[in-house]
Amino acid sequence: MTGRWLRLILIVFSMALLLAACGDDEEENTPGTTNPTEATSGDAGIVATSDTQASTSASEEPTTAIENGSDGGEPLQFDAAPEMQLEEGTDYKAVLHTSEGDITIDILEDAAPVAANNFVFLAQEGYYTNVPFHRILEGFMMQGGDPTGTGAGGPGYTIQDEPVVGEYTRGTVAMARTGAPNSAGSQFFIMHADVPIDKVYVIFGQVLEGIEVVDAISTAPVGPNPGNPQEVSSPQEPITLNSVDIITE
Repeated sequence: MTGRWLRLILIVFSMALLLAACGDDEEENTPGTTNPTEATSGDAGIVATSDTQASTSASEEPTTAIENGSDGGEPLQFDAAPEMQLEEGTDYKAVLHTSEGDITIDILEDAAPVAANNFVFLAQEGYYTNVPFHRILEGFMMQGGDPTGTGAGGPGYTIQDEPVVGEYTRGTVAMARTGAPNSAGSQFFIMHADVPIDKVYVIFGQVLEGIEVVDAISTAPVGPNPGNPQEVSSPQEPITLNSVDIITE
C-alpha cells in the first residue's frame, strides 16, 4: 500500500510540473488576456504578458522638451496630440529605414485615421530618428517607437483609441498601449507571425515590402528584458530605426 501511494504521489507531482511548464510557455507566446506591453511607466508598447506588466500612459500634463533624443539630449516632447493633418483622398506610405534594411508600410489612413495621423506627424517631426527596437519576441512581434529604449518613453501625450479593423497577422503594424484605454503614444509593433491577441491595439499599417527585414529583426539574439527579467526580449546588439520617410500618392 505504501509503495502504491508513493507512486501515485510522484505521478501527481510530475503532472503538476508539466502543467506549470505549459502555462509558462503559453504566457510567453501570448501576451495575456488584454495586452502585450512592457512593464514600465510612460508610453505603452505592445506585448506584456499580463496587465500588470503593461506600460502606463504618458503624463496628463506633458512638458515641451527642447532636444531630440537622437542628439543625445532629451527625446522630443509635445504639449498635445497632433491635429488632423492627413489630406483627404491622399494615400500614405512609410519607409522605415532600419539598421537591418528598409521596411515599406502601407498606412491605413481610412481604417485608423487618428493613429495614422499620429504616426505620420511623429515621422515628419523626426521623432523616429535613431530609435531602437527595444523589444523582440520571435514568432510574435518586434516593438519600437520609444527614443529612450526603455519601453517607458513617449511623445508627451496619448491618443484616442479607435475601432480595431483587421487581425494581427504577419506584417500588421499597430499602436502599442497599456491596459488602460486611450494610452497609446509613439510606440508601435510589427507582427512577425499571426497571433490572435486581444483586439485593443489599433491597426494602422501593413508591411508591403521588406518582410525579410522584419524576419531578420524578429529573429535577432535577445536577452532578459531589464524591465521584466523573466521575459527574454531585449536585443543583445542594438537594432535601430534610423529614420522614417512618408510617401504620398
